[in-house]
Amino acid sequence: MELMRLRYFYTVGKMLNISQAAKIHGIPQPAMSKTISSLESELGVKLFDRSKNHLSLTKAGQLFMPEVEKALEHLDYGIREMESKKNSLSGDLRLSVMYHRNTCIHCIDRFSKDYPGVNFSIYNNWADPGPFDLCIGGPDRVSQYDSSISLLREEIRIVVPFGHRLANNSKVAIDDIKNEKFIISSTSNQMFQIFQAVAKDAGFIPNVSIVSNDLYCIRQYFDLGMGIALIPRFSWVTLFKDAGVIIPFESPIYRTVHMFWNMHNLSKPSLALFKQYMEDEFRKIGEGQP
Repeated sequence: MELMRLRYFYTVGKMLNISQAAKIHGIPQPAMSKTISSLESELGVKLFDRSKNHLSLTKAGQLFMPEVEKALEHLDYGIREMESKKNSLSGDLRLSVMYHRNTCIHCIDRFSKDYPGVNFSIYNNWADPGPFDLCIGGPDRVSQYDSSISLLREEIRIVVPFGHRLANNSKVAIDDIKNEKFIISSTSNQMFQIFQAVAKDAGFIPNVSIVSNDLYCIRQYFDLGMGIALIPRFSWVTLFKDAGVIIPFESPIYRTVHMFWNMHNLSKPSLALFKQYMEDEFRKIGEGQP
């Protein structure tokens, strides 16, 4: 059970108003409603009675509320204790970051401001030497770690140059791009392999014109008109938002972003804390999805 779900439940239970609770947590109201419904599904009970103009706790919700309050009070006490010791927290963390590099940069910046004594070594290529304390990547890395979670299910889209024949389309079908050339980061990349499988089902093999593991080189080749690109909905947008038109597929396809670690390493306080920061960062992205 995710901690944030409990915090959301507690706020809604206190205020008995989903819209106001959503504002307090800085998320859209539909995301708050979805989270509460998901918690109810996980527990297998209704926590709230809902009517058009009224929200109230069910008997199960009334029983659950004080237990959640005690758990959150205990956790917040622990957090305050950690906060009081943040300046003494130190050490080195080695990260392998294959997906969502900008997201990780933002998270590292926020963590470093809170815990300035922790230093980072960040690696962005599959061939970089391990071991790593934490890895952000696709499901193919699971064999190297004993623990993992799925952080985000992210839609795959295409980006085409301004003036391209598809640039005015609100959506594209797979058949619309079967004769296009593609610029990709790797043939073994999860995103390309997912697209390749969809293309195979549609009866064609993608024509790859450029393979480059440097995202900024991919952008340059794109600017030169050497092909169109597949992009994740969130993580590459800043690279292409002023370069072309980003278009979703009529039948959405997705990749998953995972975080991997070895359980015995969580005895390192800096890693346990940073792992929670990463989970929170990706949760914010996921809650922003329609």
